Amino acid sequence: YSHPMVSELDTVTGIITFFFNNIMLPDSGADYIGSMGFVKYTISPKSTIADGAVINNFADIYFDMNAPVRTGTTLNTIDYNLGITPLFGANEVHIYPNPTSESVTVELAQPCETCRIEISNTLGQKIFTEAQNLTSKSYNLKALTKGIYFISIISNNETLSVQKLIVQ
Repeated sequence: YSHPMVSELDTVTGIITFFFNNIMLPDSGADYIGSMGFVKYTISPKSTIADGAVINNFADIYFDMNAPVRTGTTLNTIDYNLGITPLFGANEVHIYPNPTSESVTVELAQPCETCRIEISNTLGQKIFTEAQNLTSKSYNLKALTKGIYFISIISNNETLSVQKLIVQ
């Protein structure tokens, strides 16, 4: 979010409300960039949502006590078939400890002569990459800020495994 805010989730309707109290944005004519506020969030679908379901979303933005300004409607289609099909089974790549604050060990059940390890942030930016004959290796993470990262095992430009890493 761009400014201090409070959020409320109505668990019955599924509507989330973000309150930017006393935000006092400048006029867009005077400071276009400064006049913008935003919210960035992620959600996970309920396990009962069927593959192919269509979800429409919009936002109503209220300024002071005026009528709401409605955003465009987004259309989201649930597709459980997207993503990476790991070539290594889930039990063949071990990342521990997770969550961690100082270091992480990546261990493969079988050696991989052509593998490289990549650690990226949630924006997809590569934070670290290392190519080596890999079976087991520990990595120092003290320089990383707290957050969610992804460890990818890649061989011959093919992603073999991606696992989430939480740095506390």
